[in-house]
Amino acid sequence: MQNDTADASGAGDSTDVADPATTTTTTTAAPSAVMTLALDVVGLLRDTGLAVVEPEPTPAMVAAGVAASGLGADRVRAVFKAMLAAGGTVAGRVQ
Repeated sequence: MQNDTADASGAGDSTDVADPATTTTTTTAAPSAVMTLALDVVGLLRDTGLAVVEPEPTPAMVAAGVAASGLGADRVRAVFKAMLAAGGTVAGRVQ
């Protein structure tokens, strides 16, 4: 058995000491004006109940449609495309 002179807290272990030459500090920059505007637009979409979707259904969307409807994948894709083509009313401008 080896005689260890360091206490149980590991105070004698040199690996616990940070080397200032290799320590880095991470800073977070403020979002740009464009990013702030984009986040505001996304927030407004959420607040008005609108969503942005792909023009083609993703595989996950098709799978969810098949599970919910019992229709085949091709039919679910056709329904998705028909719904997008039908559109809806344009939301009023938010100012």
